[in-house]
Amino acid sequence: MRSTVAKINLSNLRDNLNLLTKTAQNSKILAVVKANAYGHGIVEISKYLNNFGVEYFGVAFTDEGALIRESGLNNPILVLVPDANGDAENIVNYNLDVAVSTIDFSKKLSEIAKKQNKIITTHLYIDTGMSRDGIFPYEAVDFMKKFVELPNLRMSGICSHFSSSDSDKDFSLYQLNSFKSCLDKLNSYGFRFELIHMANSAGIFEFPEAHFNMVRPGLALYGYSYSKNHNVDEYLKPVLSLSTKVISIRTIQEGDSVGYNRTYIAKEPTRIATIPIGYGDGYPRHLTNLSKCIINGKFYDLVGTICMDESMVDIRFDDINIGDDVTLIGTQNELNLGADYLAEKSGTITYEILTSISARVPRIYSESI
Repeated sequence: MRSTVAKINLSNLRDNLNLLTKTAQNSKILAVVKANAYGHGIVEISKYLNNFGVEYFGVAFTDEGALIRESGLNNPILVLVPDANGDAENIVNYNLDVAVSTIDFSKKLSEIAKKQNKIITTHLYIDTGMSRDGIFPYEAVDFMKKFVELPNLRMSGICSHFSSSDSDKDFSLYQLNSFKSCLDKLNSYGFRFELIHMANSAGIFEFPEAHFNMVRPGLALYGYSYSKNHNVDEYLKPVLSLSTKVISIRTIQEGDSVGYNRTYIAKEPTRIATIPIGYGDGYPRHLTNLSKCIINGKFYDLVGTICMDESMVDIRFDDINIGDDVTLIGTQNELNLGADYLAEKSGTITYEILTSISARVPRIYSESI
């Protein structure tokens, strides 16, 4: 196994789940495991969460749902972004639930389900202001009147999605009220839904009235707060750490350059440690000459351009040797580097850092790491 590994602390995942369950105690949990469970491993994370009572999983695409199904889990899996060009058949083949917002796709789904003598569960997706997926609230009643005529489909749920639950309270309340009004109108026409869900991670903590009877945590499950303006991160525990080892050390002189394009020039004699991780592993090239790592309980600067497979660290003349552990995300000797730190330094968001860790980085799962 490579010395570069992502360690997944399942105990922290369980603690985050418990916090979310307590916060939305009257709601079911739909665990969002799309994008390889935010880089943590979709199959392993889904199986672990299932062992702790999570009944429902959310994915973006059908092939993600198929991976979970092929692993042996029979839980409901909701596909949130169906591809109208070909997903209907796979949704039926793998007995997946799906968010719907067009009659054409629903008809296709109905035809295939009828041929296979299956009943497919669907959720009505309402666009309350994200302008990305779903139908507008004023279209919902007419949609449902047509939908109920389609055989072999069951409308179990209704959902929407906050666009700014972490940053814009007024607009979030507008969305929430729009969703509630739509739901009331549908109910007045006799349309009822077993599952009602809108709250993402930020929505769970910021808008209790949006809990309904199911919530959809994503980032918070994996231990990160949705905003630095809130103290939720005091209770959440990062699940993933990223580490490697020193593979070589060399002494350079004042004026010597490090890495491609000579982006770092030594101002004095120093030692450079090479570590086997780079942008090919998902460690952002944007961090060139901006980031740090932890070695032997001390922060050190990464210097020179981040390469595809390697990066370089200025270790000065400290007592560091080949084979020493290097932490790039995680905690070592009470020092911490979070994925949110890397996101800030590289001008992106925590989601992108976690989901970018590539498949060639082995994941190691443990109850306590």
